[in-house]
Amino acid sequence: MAISSSCLVLQLLGRSSLSLIGIAKQLHLLLGEGASHLFKRILYCLFAFLNDKLYLHFKGYQKIENLDPFTGVRCLWLESNGIANIENLEPMKDSLRQLFVQQNCIRCIGTGLEQMTELVAINLSENLIKSLDGISTLTKLNSLQLANNNLTDYEDLEALKTCPSIASLELNKNKIEDPRVIDILAALPLLKVLKLDGNPITRKIPHYRKALICRLKNLTYLDDRPVFPDERLMAEAWGRGGVEAEKLERTRQRKLKEEQDKNRHKVFFKYVERARRERKEKEGTEAKGWKPVEAKKMDAAEAAGSSKPRESIKRYDVHDGSVEVESSTEQTWALPRKQRKECVIHEVDGKAKEAPTKVGRSSKEAKRASRQARLKKCMALVEEQTPEPVTAAADPAPAEADSTELETEEQEKDETVFSKEALEAANKAHCTQVADAVSEVGKEHWGKWKHELDQAEEKLVPDTPEEPLHVTITEECEVVDLDDLD
Repeated sequence: MAISSSCLVLQLLGRSSLSLIGIAKQLHLLLGEGASHLFKRILYCLFAFLNDKLYLHFKGYQKIENLDPFTGVRCLWLESNGIANIENLEPMKDSLRQLFVQQNCIRCIGTGLEQMTELVAINLSENLIKSLDGISTLTKLNSLQLANNNLTDYEDLEALKTCPSIASLELNKNKIEDPRVIDILAALPLLKVLKLDGNPITRKIPHYRKALICRLKNLTYLDDRPVFPDERLMAEAWGRGGVEAEKLERTRQRKLKEEQDKNRHKVFFKYVERARRERKEKEGTEAKGWKPVEAKKMDAAEAAGSSKPRESIKRYDVHDGSVEVESSTEQTWALPRKQRKECVIHEVDGKAKEAPTKVGRSSKEAKRASRQARLKKCMALVEEQTPEPVTAAADPAPAEADSTELETEEQEKDETVFSKEALEAANKAHCTQVADAVSEVGKEHWGKWKHELDQAEEKLVPDTPEEPLHVTITEECEVVDLDDLD
């Protein structure tokens, strides 16, 4: 397809009556949408002077040649080839601005760049260059990349003095170890970016970074980080008076920063004070009766909204399928705020019940008193149901009978003895009284009364568990908990 299309283009070019625009139109009609891209490629091949960028990288070329037709190239890519010498670039000497020949086998620049006076940037990284002879004619050179080469001493870099326009210089990962190289770098007045890391010189120069910043006045980026104004001031102070001068400069910068922060705070508080004053003035004007137009509109909208009529409501009956429309023009959505009344709820029974008061936490004495009161109540009920004590049989010996009666009275005084029948009778009487009370109150109020009673008993229970109060009886009686008698 490409061969037939190129033959078609050649046939069209053979017609002298057709211009380039006419050829493009004919190709568009014959080949469709993809004709424009194909036409451009064929056109750039036929008319080499139209190319401003030429990509020849990763091709395996060992020599630069056959570039005579490309007279308008501004950027030439020859990266990753086997080129040993820079040559045969004279056809593009007036147009070439950037040259990329990194990752090749170049040992010396030679005379291949003598006529390239318009060059602005050259990338010669990762080659075998040992000397920079041949760049003296590049008066407009701005960027020079020479990383990872075989540059070693002062003589190898002396040619840089003839290129004062260099602003970016990369010499990292070489073998430079002569400290006099700094004099060559100081002779470049426009140098702003410098990379020297990876060379032995960085270990030989004491205080390497401070020394370079102090010597190179326009340097803004060194190795792996930029050079800020504060760092430059401290480096220059160190160059004038050593470490003491550097400390004084650091203190001065800190005080200057604090002063700047204070000034910013003052300006901020001035803005705050002005805003408060303006707000007070605005509130004063509103208090005099002056309202903005928007506030008046809002008041009118609220007055109109208070008497908004109800909308018609449709109600659908599921059973008969009828639809009722309820509408009332007399009623409004809500009464004005001044006509509203408080909602009062009356009880059905008509008896006002006291609000439940909050029961506080009673002390131990109050708990003990309530327990004693319940005990006395239980004892009273037991005494009412207790039968008369059985008298002992007559004994012919009156003296022994009297002594027996005295011992019995003493035992009754020391310990009160209840029989099983008496306790059961007391419990039954108590249950009867509770049932009567329940019947009087009624079944409806019994649950509520029982709930309140349980809550009162829970609040009377002490925090620390106490042993329950029991009554010890003889062999004929049982042990009963007084709490169960309630």
